[in-house]
Amino acid sequence: MRLAFFMSLLAVLAGCNPEADLLKETTREPNATLRFANFRRTLYRGTGGMKWDLRAQEAFIYQKEDEVDRIVVYGFELDQADGTDPLFISADRGELNQKTGTLVVEGNILLRDKEGTIQSQRLTYNTEKKIADSKDPVTVNRKGLHTVCNAGIFFERASDRLICRSPRGTVESLPSNNPRKPAQPSSEDIFQ
Repeated sequence: MRLAFFMSLLAVLAGCNPEADLLKETTREPNATLRFANFRRTLYRGTGGMKWDLRAQEAFIYQKEDEVDRIVVYGFELDQADGTDPLFISADRGELNQKTGTLVVEGNILLRDKEGTIQSQRLTYNTEKKIADSKDPVTVNRKGLHTVCNAGIFFERASDRLICRSPRGTVESLPSNNPRKPAQPSSEDIFQ
């Protein structure tokens, strides 16, 4: 028995080479407090219905003291399951600042709501005010129209107001707030 133990100890020591490469883990976010692979977080309303669902290949959580400061996700999809105002966002990378409610998304972005889609490479979305803003080229497919905004967009989802920064142009008709009066053509330049 002692001989078997001694032989197994000798075999283990002989297999350990001091010049062997150490396993070094490299991460995309080296200073994160927590790291998760195949991350999923679902938030439910008090009535039991799903409010939103976040799925990511990798998630990094940064904490300050006992509170979450920001969350960085890679290969993610965010699905807001609201019957009246659904929203879906997918991108290669996203960073949510918990204090400001700002989501910065980068790489192959797709933002889809009930009126259409917006695609870009970089976009900032304020989750509280429901405002999407981008200075990068954006492709907009909404309400049957296809537009490429070379200098980005400003999109206020609450009022469904979208401003294409370039190319410059005019709006031929604006939606009317008065249901009895039809929308009149306008020459107002909303493009900046």
